Amino acid sequence: MPHKDGISFIKEINNEPALANIPIIVVTIVGERNICMSLGASGYLNKPVNWEVLLEMIIQNIRKIEQQKLFSLATSLR
Repeated sequence: MPHKDGISFIKEINNEPALANIPIIVVTIVGERNICMSLGASGYLNKPVNWEVLLEMIIQNIRKIEQQKLFSLATSLR
Protein backbone atom coordinates (compact mmCIF):
# COMPACT_ATOMS: atom_id res chain seq x y z
CA MET A 1 0.00 0.00 0.00
CA PRO A 2 1.42 3.34 -0.88
CA HIS A 3 2.13 5.66 2.06
CA LYS A 4 0.95 3.20 4.72
CA ASP A 5 2.19 -0.08 6.12
CA GLY A 6 -0.02 -3.03 7.01
CA ILE A 7 0.43 -2.62 10.76
CA SER A 8 -0.82 0.98 10.64
CA PHE A 9 -3.73 -0.15 8.47
CA ILE A 10 -4.75 -2.90 10.93
CA LYS A 11 -4.57 -0.45 13.84
CA GLU A 12 -6.76 2.07 11.99
CA ILE A 13 -9.35 -0.57 11.09
CA ASN A 14 -9.43 -1.81 14.70
CA ASN A 15 -10.12 1.73 15.92
CA GLU A 16 -13.19 2.11 13.67
CA PRO A 17 -16.14 0.31 15.32
CA ALA A 18 -17.98 -0.10 12.02
CA LEU A 19 -14.93 -1.83 10.48
CA ALA A 20 -13.38 -3.64 13.43
CA ASN A 21 -15.02 -7.00 12.65
CA ILE A 22 -13.84 -7.18 9.04
CA PRO A 23 -11.36 -10.04 8.59
CA ILE A 24 -7.93 -8.94 7.40
CA ILE A 25 -5.57 -11.29 5.57
CA VAL A 26 -2.09 -9.79 5.40
CA VAL A 27 -0.13 -10.51 2.21
CA THR A 28 3.42 -9.19 2.40
CA ILE A 29 7.10 -9.66 1.76
CA VAL A 30 7.92 -8.30 5.22
CA GLY A 31 8.16 -10.86 8.04
CA GLU A 32 5.76 -9.37 10.59
CA ARG A 33 3.50 -12.38 11.17
CA ASN A 34 3.51 -12.27 14.99
CA ILE A 35 2.65 -8.59 15.29
CA CYS A 36 -0.03 -8.73 12.56
CA MET A 37 -1.69 -11.74 14.16
CA SER A 38 -1.48 -10.17 17.63
CA LEU A 39 -3.25 -7.08 16.25
CA GLY A 40 -6.11 -9.23 15.03
CA ALA A 41 -5.31 -10.22 11.45
CA SER A 42 -7.29 -13.32 10.51
CA GLY A 43 -4.53 -14.64 8.28
CA TYR A 44 -1.01 -14.00 7.06
CA LEU A 45 0.71 -14.98 3.82
CA ASN A 46 4.15 -14.28 2.46
CA LYS A 47 4.66 -13.30 -1.16
CA PRO A 48 4.69 -14.89 -3.63
CA VAL A 49 1.13 -15.86 -2.80
CA ASN A 50 -0.10 -19.42 -2.95
CA TRP A 51 -3.53 -18.65 -4.42
CA GLU A 52 -5.08 -21.89 -3.18
CA VAL A 53 -4.06 -21.07 0.40
CA LEU A 54 -5.40 -17.52 0.06
CA LEU A 55 -8.71 -18.82 -1.30
CA GLU A 56 -8.99 -21.30 1.59
CA MET A 57 -8.35 -18.48 4.10
CA ILE A 58 -11.10 -16.41 2.48
CA ILE A 59 -13.51 -19.36 2.59
CA GLN A 60 -12.69 -19.98 6.27
CA ASN A 61 -13.39 -16.33 7.08
CA ILE A 62 -16.72 -16.43 5.25
CA ARG A 63 -17.71 -19.59 7.14
CA LYS A 64 -16.73 -18.01 10.45
CA ILE A 65 -18.86 -14.94 9.70
CA GLU A 66 -21.80 -17.14 8.70
CA GLN A 67 -21.50 -19.13 11.95
CA GLN A 68 -21.40 -15.93 13.99
CA LYS A 69 -24.55 -14.66 12.24
CA LEU A 70 -26.34 -17.95 12.86
CA PHE A 71 -25.31 -17.91 16.53
CA SER A 72 -26.56 -14.33 16.91
CA LEU A 73 -29.85 -15.24 15.24
CA ALA A 74 -30.31 -18.32 17.43
CA THR A 75 -29.50 -16.31 20.56
CA SER A 76 -31.99 -13.59 19.64
CA LEU A 77 -34.75 -16.15 19.14
CA ARG A 78 -34.47 -17.50 22.70
